[in-house]
Amino acid sequence: PVPMTRTEFYARKNGGGYRTARKECKCQQFGCFNKILPGERYLDTQETTTWPATKRICATCAEVTV
Repeated sequence: PVPMTRTEFYARKNGGGYRTARKECKCQQFGCFNKILPGERYLDTQETTTWPATKRICATCAEVTV
């Protein structure tokens, strides 16, 4: 298996990519408690969840190799 980042994983799996936050939200990666502030980039995974509609991951968690 080829090592890849979470960004590459979700881009291949669901077509996710980076976006810029318009309002404050929390990183939804398990074990991360970072806040995503307005104007910061985050990874929109396009993975369907109950609330919010898609999973959001902070840039720090998105660049980790999985």
